[in-house]
Amino acid sequence: MTGGEAARMVGPMFAVAAVSFLGQDRFYLVMGLAVLISVLLYFALEKETEKTGMKRKGSIKSAYDEIKHVLVPITGVLAARSFMHAVMGTFLTVFVERQTGSLWYGGAALALYEAFGVAGILCAGTLSDRIGRQRVLLWVLMVAPIAILTFVFTEGFIKIAMVGVAGFTVLSTTPVMLALIQENAKMNPSAANGLFMMASFFVRSVAVFLAGIIGDLAGLDNMFIVSAVIGFFAIPFLLKLDHS
Repeated sequence: MTGGEAARMVGPMFAVAAVSFLGQDRFYLVMGLAVLISVLLYFALEKETEKTGMKRKGSIKSAYDEIKHVLVPITGVLAARSFMHAVMGTFLTVFVERQTGSLWYGGAALALYEAFGVAGILCAGTLSDRIGRQRVLLWVLMVAPIAILTFVFTEGFIKIAMVGVAGFTVLSTTPVMLALIQENAKMNPSAANGLFMMASFFVRSVAVFLAGIIGDLAGLDNMFIVSAVIGFFAIPFLLKLDHS
C-alpha cells in the first residue's frame, strides 16, 4: 500500500511536467513509459519455479460466508468513504486549478495529498496492530470529513494543511479494513481479498460518477461539501462492525 501511494504521489507531478513539455496533444507519448515499465516488471519479477502440491477446495461463496459478518458493514464504510476518496483523488486537481489558475498547483496539491497518504498508511497499520482496527478506523473516519469541510471553507496555510490531513486519514483506511478481512478469512484468504477489492473498486467507481454529476449541477464547492457529509455515514456502519 505504501509503495502504491508513493507512486501516486510522484505521478501527478510527472503528469503535469509531461503536459507542460509535450502539450496535451502529445500526452499520449507517456504511454510508452507505461509499456516499458510493464516489460521491465515481466523480467524483474520472480518466476514461479515449481507448482505447489497443495490444493484447496474453496469458492467465492464459501469465502463470502466466512467473512460476511465483516464484509457487509465494511462495504457500507467503503461506500460512504468512497465519496471522499473520489473528490480528493479525482477532482482535487481540477478544484485547485480553477481556484488558482495554475495546473502546477493542482498537481502539487494532489502530490501532497498522496504524500500524507503514505504516512497515514504506515501509521494506521502500525496503530491498528497496537490499539485495535475499529478504534483507528473510527478516529480517521471522524477526522477525514471535517478536514475536507475545513479545506473548502478556509484559505492559505490552513487550506494546504487540510489537504495533508485529508490524505493522512482518507487513504489510511484501506489497509486497516483489508487486515480485518484477512483476519476473518482463515480458509479462503485470497478469495476474501478479491471480494473486498471488488467492493472497493465498485463503490468508488459509482461515487466518482455521482460526484461528477453533483459537481456539474451544484458546483465543485458543493460537491466537496456533500461528499464530506456523506463520509460521516461511514461511522454507523463501523459501529455495527464493532458488534458483529
